[in-house]
Amino acid sequence: MKIIIILVALAILALALFWKPPQPTVRSEPVYKTQEQKGGNITIAVTPKILTPASQPAFDIVFDTHSVDLSFDVANASTLTDITKKTYGSAMWEGDPPSGHHRKGTLTFSRILREGAGPVTLTFKDIAGVPSWEFYFDI
Repeated sequence: MKIIIILVALAILALALFWKPPQPTVRSEPVYKTQEQKGGNITIAVTPKILTPASQPAFDIVFDTHSVDLSFDVANASTLTDITKKTYGSAMWEGDPPSGHHRKGTLTFSRILREGAGPVTLTFKDIAGVPSWEFYFDI
């Protein structure tokens, strides 16, 4: 009987010394991969920077070409829509000005991304002779 009591006491002591309570789950932001499309002698690479509900959606964008002039207004050429076809307001471009063959910057939309928006589509219109460029992201 003494041996059983000693073993139980040792087991309790070992649990007290080595047991760690479970850590709370920390919700991290999803990591999105860069999507790239080519057409009209241009490459567009899009990486979501902020794409979570209750936040203003933002994307890092890179335009790259060796033969097309990139003199267009990125903000005016872009729209963001969700699964219900709701648009997320006007866009603001913070990046390279309209010129040259290489441009990069951040495109931010004015409206807050709603909860349950579902997949979103970032669309660019009339760039490098391509009528529509569409990038899809699950939220």
